[in-house]
Amino acid sequence: MGLTSDDLRALLEAFEAATWQEMTVVDGPDRLHVSRRPGAVVDRVTGALASPAPSVPVTAPSIGIFHRAASPGEVVGPDDTVGMIDVFDIVRPVSAGVAGTIAAVLVDDGAMVEYGDALVVVSPEPQNH
Repeated sequence: MGLTSDDLRALLEAFEAATWQEMTVVDGPDRLHVSRRPGAVVDRVTGALASPAPSVPVTAPSIGIFHRAASPGEVVGPDDTVGMIDVFDIVRPVSAGVAGTIAAVLVDDGAMVEYGDALVVVSPEPQNH
């Protein structure tokens, strides 16, 4: 049967609430892997979950200390701040980049991140044409 979007939401919420560093779930053709580890490669969701709308990772624009400003389930616009990177007391906002809903925050508040690390995952709003 595979994972539903509600299953995925529940798994990501459980991961967010836990102290786990990584989580991998395989259910039939669906596979989800998330990690809090800096520099970890986050696998894309495969199977039926990838069909509705691909999730968009928001990545770190520089090295520094990540401070989260958004939570899973929060609706954001492309210019909304989802976090901040602090480098030697210079704070740089991190924007969502797309309109949608925060699906997951992959990095703990106060964690050191490097350029390109995935920080937050946004599920984009469907496009009306």
